[in-house]
Amino acid sequence: MSFLATPEGVIFLVLASAILHAGWNTLVKSGGGDRLTFMIVFAGIQSVVTFPLLFVVDYPGHEAMIYAGASSVIHCAYFALVYLAYKMADMSQVYPISRGLAPALVALLAWVWLGDELLAMQWLGLGLVSLSILSLAAPALANFRQSSETARGVGFALLNGLVITAYLLVDGQGVRVATTPISYIVWVFFLMPMVFLLLCVKWQKSWAWETFRPQLVLGSLGGLVSIGSYALALFAMSLQPLGPIVALRETSVIFGAIFATLFLKEAFGLRRVIAAVGVFLGLYFLKIF
Repeated sequence: MSFLATPEGVIFLVLASAILHAGWNTLVKSGGGDRLTFMIVFAGIQSVVTFPLLFVVDYPGHEAMIYAGASSVIHCAYFALVYLAYKMADMSQVYPISRGLAPALVALLAWVWLGDELLAMQWLGLGLVSLSILSLAAPALANFRQSSETARGVGFALLNGLVITAYLLVDGQGVRVATTPISYIVWVFFLMPMVFLLLCVKWQKSWAWETFRPQLVLGSLGGLVSIGSYALALFAMSLQPLGPIVALRETSVIFGAIFATLFLKEAFGLRRVIAAVGVFLGLYFLKIF
């Protein structure tokens, strides 16, 4: 058995995925005034990188392609909501809200739909992880009426939490029924940005080189980091139940808080320390796998 197939190996994969996920979200937030252009470059580099791989990997199978197609549409909504939420509110408000809903919802629906069973103590851990993550956004939820723009950002983040739950469930099953996990991963990362780029054709007003040049470096880096982050998570989903994997991956919120403090100059504060302790205590109750 390879190391990556062991529980310790899966934990390593998911933590690496969490760090990379926090990294690309930080890049989106720091991408300057024109975040739509950033997201277009972000999506474009994903299709460019994965296109040659389509001729190398196995065909994932018809059933898996149905899941990949559904995931691509759902991810289109996800990226659109990321763009809109970060346009209107701070990362420290948006990120915990959108990610905090997923662990418990995914575990519940995976239990009903996919038959992923968890122990009572693991359910307690999942709840603690979700509540700890959502606590980071408590000030935003309490005071969002003070700013109509921030309120819209918070609303988009809440909606995105449901979208995230949807694509995690779809991909969690898709990667399991595919001929190989890597074949599913490659096809998802080719189709997903293509659907989003079609939407951007209507959004983007100018396609001049001068518009895109300032975003090429950060946008390309964000797209590549995103591929690495979700590919690691998908591979882990093919090995273990979805609930614990999603909960562990949402430690990205803690890493995101650290990155926002270091690179975006947002305050860290006692609330984030307490939330971090709550997340890791929840993971202890989960005992991961």
